[in-house]
Amino acid sequence: MKKRLKMKDKTIKDVAKKAGVSISTVSRVLNGYGNVNKETNELVRKAVEEVGYSPNAIARSLRSRSTKTIGLIVNNILNPIYSLMAQAIEDTAREYGYQLLLCNSGANSEYEKVYLDGLYEKKVDGIIIAPTGQNKEKINSFIKSGIPVIQVDRVIEGLVADAVVTNNRSAAYEMVSRIIENGYKKIALIVGVQTITTGMERMTGYFSALAENNINANSEYIKVGHFDENTGFDAMNELLSLPNPPEAVFVCNNLMAKGAMMAVRENNISIPSQLSFCMFDDPDWAAMNVPSITAVKQPTYEIGTKAAKLLINRVNNQNKEQKPVHEVIDSKIIIRDSM
Repeated sequence: MKKRLKMKDKTIKDVAKKAGVSISTVSRVLNGYGNVNKETNELVRKAVEEVGYSPNAIARSLRSRSTKTIGLIVNNILNPIYSLMAQAIEDTAREYGYQLLLCNSGANSEYEKVYLDGLYEKKVDGIIIAPTGQNKEKINSFIKSGIPVIQVDRVIEGLVADAVVTNNRSAAYEMVSRIIENGYKKIALIVGVQTITTGMERMTGYFSALAENNINANSEYIKVGHFDENTGFDAMNELLSLPNPPEAVFVCNNLMAKGAMMAVRENNISIPSQLSFCMFDDPDWAAMNVPSITAVKQPTYEIGTKAAKLLINRVNNQNKEQKPVHEVIDSKIIIRDSM
C-alpha cells in the first residue's frame, strides 16, 4: 500500500518566489498596508491563490499583538437601532481590515459580564458596548489593561471611557415642546428605566419642556418600565383606563412605541383626534403607519461609524494620549400626521 505523501505547508517565502517580489512586499500586501502599487498588489494576491498559501492568523496575532477583531455588545439585536448600528460598525470595521464579534446581552448584566469575559479571552483589540450600567468595574478593568472601550447609545456615569451618543435630553425636550405648541397640556410619558442614561435623559427633557411652559407634571401620566414592547403595551393600557386620560403621549423608544400602538388599536383610539402619539426613534414602520408617526430620528448609522473609527484609532495608537472623547450627535424631529 502506497504511503500518502504529506503536502508541505506553503509559506510566505513561496508566495514571494512565485510573485517575483520580496517577502516584505508580500507581508505589506497581506497586512493591508497602502504603500504597494496596484499591479504588485494584484500579482501577490494571484500568487497567494496559485500557491495555496493560508496565513496563520494565530501566529500573526502573536507577532503583531493584534487579532484584528472588535467586540460589540448590544442590548437587543432585534431593536432596529442596534441592528443598524451593528451594520455601521461592521461596515467600518471591514473597511479597515477588522472582523466584528457580535454579542447580544438582552439587557441582562450577567450575560453582559459573560460576554465581556469571553471577548477578553479571545483577545479582541477593542470593544464597543451599549452598557447595561451594572458592570462598571469589569469594563474599567479592560480600559486599565490597555483595551479601548467605546460606549454607544448610553453611558455609565463616572466611567472614564470614550462615548458616541445622541442628544437624548434636548431631543426629548424639543419633541415635548412641539406637542405643547400644538395645544396639548395633558401629556403622558412612557419611558425606560432611570438607571441608564437614555431613560434618565429623555425623562429630564420631558420635565424641562413642561416646566418651561408652566405645566404641572401629573404622576399618573408618567410610566416607567423597560425599553420593550410589553412595557409599552401595559403602560398605554393603564393610561387609557384613567378617569382623565392624557391628550398626548411621548413614547421613549421604538419597541415601547410598538407595544403602545398595539394597545391604542385594541382600545379603538383614533390618532390624532383622540390621542396625539409621538415617539423616540424612527423605525420603518413609523412612516408606514396610518397615520404616520411623528418621531425623533437618531443618527444611528453615523453613531456606529464614528464609534468604530474612534475605536480603531485607539487600537492603532493614533490618539493614545488624547483624553476620553464624549461625542454627541444631534437627532432631528420628523413631523408626521400623528401629532
